[in-house]
Amino acid sequence: MKKILFLVILFSISKMGCLTAQTPLIDGDFETSWFTTTNWMGDEYDDFSNDMMHTINSLAELSSDDMQILPTAYKDEDAQNGTYAIRLVSSHLVLGEMPIFIPGVVGTVGTSFIEEFLETGGINVTVDFPDCPHSITGYYKTQLVDGDSSAIEFGLYNYTDEIYITKAIFGTSVSTWTPFTIEIPETYWASNSNKIRLLFVSSAGYDFADLTNCEGQVGTTFWIDNVVFNYGSGITQNLFSDVKVNLYPNPTTDFIKFDFNKSIDGQLVIFNSLGQEVMNININDNSTIVNTESLSSGNYIYRLMNGKSIEASGKFVVNK
Repeated sequence: MKKILFLVILFSISKMGCLTAQTPLIDGDFETSWFTTTNWMGDEYDDFSNDMMHTINSLAELSSDDMQILPTAYKDEDAQNGTYAIRLVSSHLVLGEMPIFIPGVVGTVGTSFIEEFLETGGINVTVDFPDCPHSITGYYKTQLVDGDSSAIEFGLYNYTDEIYITKAIFGTSVSTWTPFTIEIPETYWASNSNKIRLLFVSSAGYDFADLTNCEGQVGTTFWIDNVVFNYGSGITQNLFSDVKVNLYPNPTTDFIKFDFNKSIDGQLVIFNSLGQEVMNININDNSTIVNTESLSSGNYIYRLMNGKSIEASGKFVVNK
């Protein structure tokens, strides 16, 4: 009955019309990917969205006199680093007297999650990502309600096939910023993954394969800030980068051109499918052409480096 009712609610929501797409700036630390929007009643709230990470706050835009939907992700000035952190709060959708539990979440949730649920009962929580970090680090705080817990989940996928999944559970309230580390086993560093799942969720009893199965306590709060991908030898990658790369032709035979959205002063490092470095090219421009005649047929990963920081990464294919 609960699932049927929720399907009816979401079908009604979808009939209310499409929302205007937002294109906020990309940032590196929950700083500038925020934008202010309103629900149809004119109430303002903040939301967070970029090419990689989204919240499910867009549900709040669909509140009505008969259905109250509160945001579950908030911009918080109590930051570990910079000006803002993100605060995730477990809530519920209220239709009459029947509440449906909704955890606060930011992560690789698609912007079309409502349509996905109507079709499958769940939502896609993976995004294209060409590389495998060695670890993920950041900072968190928690305020748990009645035995609830918060969670961070990371997964590697080859299209829809799961390669590796891990889930860190935070079962104790922590009032000060505390570091976390999620280690990815070395076995998977050179895997053939092309998608990742990365979720920060206020209540660990979530089920994004079937949203009506989510469980937890309303009011449980999970703060996250300063999340970084690490690749060993001090190499790090900000979760969100403002560097955009366009490369062509891909697949290639003899050469490949890299175009950047701004002038780059750094190195373009290329690795084969075993994780071995095969090229290291100095870049001081907004484009470069790489001769691939010496490369064997196969899949390659590139990293655009600025010192020890990865500005962008991706994959290309050589066919001969």
